[in-house]
Parts: sequence; C-alpha cells; structure tokens
Amino acid sequence: MVNQPCPEHSKTGSRALLYEHVLKQVEVLISRFGLQESAFQIIRSFELLCRESLAIPLGRRQPDFSTINEDGTPFQFSLGLGIGRPALQFLSEVGGPGLSNFKRMALNWERINSLAALLGSESALSGCRGLLDELAPSKSVDLSVEPGGAFWIGVSFLPGESPRLRIYVNSSWGIETESWSRLDTCASYFGAQSQWNSQKALLDCRMRPLGVSLTLCEDLPPAGRIYVRACGNPLSFYEQLAHRAVGPAFAELLKRSAQLILGEDCIYPTKSVVCSFGFEDGLEPDFKCEFCGHCIFSSDAEAVSRCRAWLAPMQDHLEAYYTMLQALTKGGASRSNTGLHSFVGLGFKRQQSYFTFYLNPGALGSVCGESGWKFNH
Repeated sequence: MVNQPCPEHSKTGSRALLYEHVLKQVEVLISRFGLQESAFQIIRSFELLCRESLAIPLGRRQPDFSTINEDGTPFQFSLGLGIGRPALQFLSEVGGPGLSNFKRMALNWERINSLAALLGSESALSGCRGLLDELAPSKSVDLSVEPGGAFWIGVSFLPGESPRLRIYVNSSWGIETESWSRLDTCASYFGAQSQWNSQKALLDCRMRPLGVSLTLCEDLPPAGRIYVRACGNPLSFYEQLAHRAVGPAFAELLKRSAQLILGEDCIYPTKSVVCSFGFEDGLEPDFKCEFCGHCIFSSDAEAVSRCRAWLAPMQDHLEAYYTMLQALTKGGASRSNTGLHSFVGLGFKRQQSYFTFYLNPGALGSVCGESGWKFNH
C-alpha cells in the first residue's frame, strides 16, 4: 500500500527508523491541514523523497550527509503564516548516505520527474529543464565534489489548490563570481534582472550566494527565488535590505520582529541569516529575512516562548504554530537544545507580510523524550 513504508523501512531490530517517525507526523498533519483528499499524493511524495534518506535509526546523527539541518537530519517541515491558509510543506534530500554526487544527481532527476508526473507539473518542468541544467550541470567537476550536493526537493499542499513542486538548487559551489553569475541567470530567466541588480548592489561583500529555487505548479507559471546568506552583519543591514526590497513600513516591522525573536542579542552583529528574493509573474516585491534558530535560541523552549510573544497579536497565527508543534512534539519542547527550530523569519509577498518557520522533525530533543517543558495550546 502507498501509505506504508517500503520493506527496507521496517524496524531494525527494536529500533524504529526516522522514516517511520516522520511518516506518522505527515499523516497527522494531513488531517490537521484538512488534506484528506490529497492524502495519496502527499504520502506518495513523501515516499519518493525520503525512502532512502530517512532510512536511518531514529535519533542517530548524520552530520556528514545533509546540510538541511544542523544535526544532519535530511528533512524539514516549513510553515508560512500570513498569506491565505497555511500549506503543508516539506523538503528533503534524496538518496542515502554514501552516494556520489553524480549518482545522487541522477537519482534526484528520477524523483523530480516522478513527482512532476504525480503532481501535474510535467509541462512546467519541461519548460524549466534548460535553466536547471545550466544551474546544476550534470558533468561539472566542481559540483561533483560539493559537500552540499546539487538539489533539495520540496512539495506543498493546500486544500482546493493544485500541489506545488519546489526544486532547490545549490549555487554556492565553485568560485564565487560564478556563483553570483548563476543567481543572475535565474533572475534573467524570470525577466527580473533590473529588479535583482538593485538588490544585488547592497549585497556585495556583505552576503554570499547560497542557491535558487523553482516552484512548479500545474495552474501557474513557474516562480523563482534567489537565496543569499551571511554571518556578522548588524540588524540595521537587513532593515536596509527590507527597505530597498519592500519599503519603510516593512523594514520597521522586520526590526520589531527581530527584537522579539533575537531578544537582547539584537544589538549585536547577527549570526547566520538567509535572505531571499522572489520572482513571480506579475507580482512584486517579494522578500524574506530568516534567522538561524540554533544561533538565536538557547533551546526550543526559549524559541517557543519568544515566538509566542512574536505571534501573540495574531491569535490565528499562534494557533497554527501551536498546531504544527503539537503534531511534531506532542506538546513538549527541549530546555537543553535547539533542535526543532531550524530557521524563523519574516517575509513580504502579495502586498502583505508573513511569518516563516522551518522545523526539524528528527531533532534529538523532541524525539528522544527529553522535552522537560510543556507549552500551553
């Protein structure tokens, strides 16, 4: 049956696999998000993405395999609050540890094609294939030795809408000038070179290329996103980016949000931050600024406390955040590590702001019973 793990995902001895653990979370979230009619596509997507990468014992670290999360867990849930109903979204590595980058890229393409067929995105993928080949050339020697690999793959489901396939392409490999050039290529493809250049002028020497993503959907033209990262910039720098990308009101909102989620550390240079710029047909501006949870929170208990204060004025958002946490942790949060909250941030799209959370379902503190602190739903 589609909604059961493959035979290789059965328990190893008495120890459950991470695949089984996360599959149960996905099944819970299907109900919580009202996606029963899409259950087949969701479970099948999960199986295509994760059947090898999550076939590891629950709680075991794989730090040399994946860079999606700090502890090596090759999977993330994401939650966006503020633009319509929240979607069930997740992303993953494809393939298990030990694959060469060439073999991993071939397997990624196999799964991308299968997912596009499953989700009705074959035509959109065909139109973008040349761009993807240019961004991640299959015969590149530099890419073949890149520890982060070439691709991550994500999916997104919302009741009453066509599902989305999201392909993340690593652009940080090779020399830096070539990495910037790949970001330029993405912007040009979406007819947004001048828009991107106005942002890029502020990034020089302050941030570095990270990657791009393409979002494919049966009913919509493809959308693109450029990601850059930095460590050590003051908060005022990101306010300046937000002002340039969106406007002064959003820059002020970002400042207030950062003060709540960073706490007293907001006066110091920030640690790891990812900013991204989106390009979608007929829509502008589109900007996100996201902070590494491991850098800004001493524990997941502190993360929940600060995020609760951040979301408190918007009860619907707070309830959705708690619903997600409840499904992943059964209501507990670690007092000793920040494993669950990978990134939190603020974005602006379609003329409104929104909140983002990237959550690690395999965080050791949340899956091994070391919670020690309960949040009130």
